[in-house]
Amino acid sequence: MFSKKRQSFTHLKYVVGDQTSSKMQDLLKDSGALIHSLSEKNLSKFEIINDELVIEINGIKAYIESEEDLFIINEIFKEHCYGFFSNQKFILIDIGLNIGMSSLYFNKLDQILKIYSFEPVPNTFDKCIRNLELNNNPIKIKPFNFGLGNSNRIDSFSFSEMFKGSVGQIELSEYKKNTSKELIEVSVKIKEASKIINQIIKENPGENVLIKMDCEGAEYEILENLKESGVLNSISMLILEWHGVEFLNKLDYLENFNCFWNKNSETTGMLYGYNKLN
Repeated sequence: MFSKKRQSFTHLKYVVGDQTSSKMQDLLKDSGALIHSLSEKNLSKFEIINDELVIEINGIKAYIESEEDLFIINEIFKEHCYGFFSNQKFILIDIGLNIGMSSLYFNKLDQILKIYSFEPVPNTFDKCIRNLELNNNPIKIKPFNFGLGNSNRIDSFSFSEMFKGSVGQIELSEYKKNTSKELIEVSVKIKEASKIINQIIKENPGENVLIKMDCEGAEYEILENLKESGVLNSISMLILEWHGVEFLNKLDYLENFNCFWNKNSETTGMLYGYNKLN
């Protein structure tokens, strides 16, 4: 994360009211460096509306509830972790919708025709719906409140409002558990990835399919399920965040893909894959 230091917020616009709660003051304090970084060169602007922090970046608005929300926005809109170059058009499958920023980012791209988005955690899904409504419910985005995996089932995740983007099969780190003000167990619905994605392919015959994945460890079982079912052969492009160094030893799943990867840390990174057969 960015270092935390005392910041002045003269560039913040208070739209309604001039009082902020202690919760908002804590958010501004914790997120100060990210707010300043994202405000550089007029990349984005911030408003406080009825004690809620709202960012506008690249014409997209979102409610901000945590430093991690801004960290994810920084990755997507400033570092362009999902950027790609292609003259082709795609149907996008967004696995790990979170608060909606990745789907809203892809919604702006002319290459993306439709977006099927999946978020299993009800609390996070509700935040996403608010952000979609804030952006006039883009017609390209179809959000679903369930996750994808290798089977149909109900799972239980540890959930923190502060770290919505880190909830999944991988346990929250001790730091995040200790930092979280409230940690609860939530039940989530998982559906078999190959069946859901195969149905999307059937609904869009002849279209290229791009899968984006950021699903906190579920990428292992999803790729295995797509590989075993043969659905992976119908995927044109993959953009995913991998978790755990063992992932790089399992790239035989992607033998038909030209893959490029990098490391964000010792245990996470991005992978970009292009199907050689499509």
